Amino acid sequence: MPTTERNIHKQNMKRIVITCSLLLSAVFSSQAVTYPTTATSSKYYGYYEQYASAGNYWATVTKMGNATVSQGLGIFNKDTGGNIDLVSETMGYAMILAALYDDQDTFDKLSATVQAGILSGETPSTTKTGLLPWTWTQTSTGIFVLESGKSSASDADIDIALAYIYADKACTVYGWTTQPTQGSTLTYKQMATNYIQAIRTRDFASTATPTANQYILTDGSDQAASGGIYSWHPDYSDIRAYQLFSTYDSSYSSFWQSAISYTKEAWKAVFDFGSADSRETWTTQPPTNTDIQASKYNTFLSGATYGSLTFSSTYSSVLASRYSIVYDADSCRMPIRLMNYVNASENNDASMTGIANSILTALGSTYLLHNPQLVANINIWTPFVQNDASYTQDFIAGGLLALAGNSNLTYENRATVAQDLVTAFGNGTSGTIQNGLTTDDGFDDSLTLWGLTVYDLGNTPLQAYIVGLKTTASSSTSPSSIPAIPSISRNSTADEVKAIVSSKIQAALAAQGSAKERSVSAVATLLGVSKSNLSKAVQLAPAGVKSSNGKIRLSKLNKFISKNSKAANTLSGKLNGGKNGKKPALK
Repeated sequence: MPTTERNIHKQNMKRIVITCSLLLSAVFSSQAVTYPTTATSSKYYGYYEQYASAGNYWATVTKMGNATVSQGLGIFNKDTGGNIDLVSETMGYAMILAALYDDQDTFDKLSATVQAGILSGETPSTTKTGLLPWTWTQTSTGIFVLESGKSSASDADIDIALAYIYADKACTVYGWTTQPTQGSTLTYKQMATNYIQAIRTRDFASTATPTANQYILTDGSDQAASGGIYSWHPDYSDIRAYQLFSTYDSSYSSFWQSAISYTKEAWKAVFDFGSADSRETWTTQPPTNTDIQASKYNTFLSGATYGSLTFSSTYSSVLASRYSIVYDADSCRMPIRLMNYVNASENNDASMTGIANSILTALGSTYLLHNPQLVANINIWTPFVQNDASYTQDFIAGGLLALAGNSNLTYENRATVAQDLVTAFGNGTSGTIQNGLTTDDGFDDSLTLWGLTVYDLGNTPLQAYIVGLKTTASSSTSPSSIPAIPSISRNSTADEVKAIVSSKIQAALAAQGSAKERSVSAVATLLGVSKSNLSKAVQLAPAGVKSSNGKIRLSKLNKFISKNSKAANTLSGKLNGGKNGKKPALK
């Protein structure tokens, strides 16, 4: 896939983002802690604002092939040859970011373009794929036409499906409408489901042999239609995405579980996966175009592409031929995909944590060794030599920060790397890693910002919600193990009230079958406040918090309280005088 290079950001302020389909619980000590309830409170929101408004890579889209687009938006890639195209993977990144940063208008315009482009997706036998073809170029008349055939790129497919899941969850977290404001009459949930089903049927080779090959993601719909896997990119596969997909494609949850299991073994065949892995690590250049010797050797980093593939339920039996011997732009999604899985509260997987630690060790030691610098091409054997030391590659460094931000990883210099990158990235608009917002390439900034948002202290509320989302019955948390949410009292600070309201409302909305609108009495009971105090707080709210039937919209109330300290103090009774909300006697 075409790619390039550039920039990122930082985090100092602590905040608690204990997420939502667990009971999102606010945790308090003697010091007040502010729970971020809107994307504007997120560390890198300033960077997102510049990315969305100042980037020189946005294009108005009116037509994708033969399909007219109403108010469409596209984001350009600039490849190493200088060609500027609209590429599906960067469209996926941009949609994910728009959802994470509560930008429904941008999301809907990008989605309108994707939904129009999907109509051109076909296999060689002209079967419609339901997937966005990979590369589009703009004609002199402004129409976007196919440049590289009608096949999808599976890495982009994963990201576009994730983006629709995130949009569906943004309806809960940010109060989005359940369907776009333009471009489609389908809901986000329906678009997510449709795209996931298309991935299952068009991006996996259902007739491949051996059976394991049927559950490893191909490069795209053309490859899958050929009936086999003739190349494999480890960082295209995404086991956290598969977990989320299983809840939208529930009739095929066993398929997604198999895809998770076989992908783990495929990854373990390549990477060092921790203390349980007794193999040797390559310390000389590993051979290419020969068997990777999965039963004997591993690497801390991985090259981008493998061929001659025979997958297996046991990592040591996986056969593959390594094409490249550098970690580069086509390897750099791996930290983000891996940390989305490792950070998810329902997962406790020593092998996947071990792989994350091996990548962190390799990238982190390379970064510190070179000034610190981290560039686009690093060899995959120890010591991890890089081809230059004159600049820092933004999106690879963003992935490194996503890894280094997890305190459970054991690389000895983890905290040093994290703090250095936090300083280097600045606050999203400053720092020693300069941003590339005036370039023609949307890939760099998109992937960079995604890595920063996956970083624990860079989470938006939606990213935190996804981290806490439960996808399987076996990983459900028993009531006794869920931390108690503090109660609102007259002694609660405004910030504490905001945190408690956010936690209780998001936990309530995450419950299956939960009503999104409730009576004043029901909401008062949910929040643990008096009906009188709640009614007075709601009187301060703008139109829309209460529906026409008098019920309170939970997500709208949450957003209002998060921004209004007077309403928060009213809820606790502080502005209402005594315990029962009576005015104090005049002196």
